[in-house]
Amino acid sequence: FQGGAKEGQCKRKCEACKRQNKVVQFEHPDSLRSKVQWGVILVQKGDLNKARALYDAVARVHEQRLGPEHPETLRAKGNLANVLAQQKSLAGARVLYETVLDAQESHFGSDHLSTCQTRANLDTCLSQIQHNTLNYIQ
Repeated sequence: FQGGAKEGQCKRKCEACKRQNKVVQFEHPDSLRSKVQWGVILVQKGDLNKARALYDAVARVHEQRLGPEHPETLRAKGNLANVLAQQKSLAGARVLYETVLDAQESHFGSDHLSTCQTRANLDTCLSQIQHNTLNYIQ
């Protein structure tokens, strides 16, 4: 009986280790960079739902480990905003673009390439929202 109990305990510990190892592997910087590249491929293939989930997960890990205004976190949130915009989830994209833009302007300045790109993305998003609103009214 005791051997069976120990075996069950070992199996539970082994499963816990596997789950923990998956988390550590996902959160490793090299793994996160690979996930971002995989997200690019998913977007190119048109699998926006998977790309969105992947970018969301990467953004959360970066925010938790590096902070909300770290350049990697901002890049991940920008990627997520881009996917949201492609999915026509414009309100969500707008919030993310605005968050990223505010942080980029304070950290990099208004003339930095990343800041300018995010501003352009936000402008496009706002134009789409305005266009959709005008079409709805008509």
